[in-house]
Amino acid sequence: KCLKTICKDPTRFSLNGLCVKFDSESKSLKFISTDGVAMSFFEVENQDIDSDFNIIIPNNSISSILKILKNDDIINISLSDKKLKISCGDISLVTKLVDGEFPNVEAVIPKDNNQIIKINRLKLLSSLDRIMVSAKDNSLVKFNFNDNGLSLDYTSGNFSANEVIDLDSSNNIELGYNGKILIDILQLLDSVEIDFAVKDKNTPLLIREGNSQYVVSPIRF
Repeated sequence: KCLKTICKDPTRFSLNGLCVKFDSESKSLKFISTDGVAMSFFEVENQDIDSDFNIIIPNNSISSILKILKNDDIINISLSDKKLKISCGDISLVTKLVDGEFPNVEAVIPKDNNQIIKINRLKLLSSLDRIMVSAKDNSLVKFNFNDNGLSLDYTSGNFSANEVIDLDSSNNIELGYNGKILIDILQLLDSVEIDFAVKDKNTPLLIREGNSQYVVSPIRF
């Protein structure tokens, strides 16, 4: 749920991994990643956690961890200051942790995006795929919500494309986002219908599905 927004920039060392936050108050594990443009947040509740701390799992170790997690539902986690050990069945994996401080990205989750627009995820994903079929440098997609639904507009050089998605919306607002990032996020989700929580063209978009939240920075145009 969070892998698409892990930062790949080697100069931003503390963001080159998946932050796992152990929260004793909410008894939950919080998985967070960000590349500075988009952020992913996923929460696993009802966990036996009695202390608060964060770790950053390096990006190059995550694929190996995912492979062993497929073998069993129960895992054991052992931690030291610099290493993480994960045991699943008779398989164990040890990895170094990223030595750095992960920013408090939870603070950037919009709290007052009060315009909630329900969108069919598959229709939106298909439309973005079609209008961005020749996308190169420019990734701006304009979202025009109006009484007729949602109009998507994409332009790159001499190429332009438009699609309209029917939806029930009393919102009249025009916004701009990176279409490639939205496609990556929409592919991670499972629900047929998702919530777009918006405020204005200068405020990040909040996408919600169950225990997952995704924040996408706007593009001004």
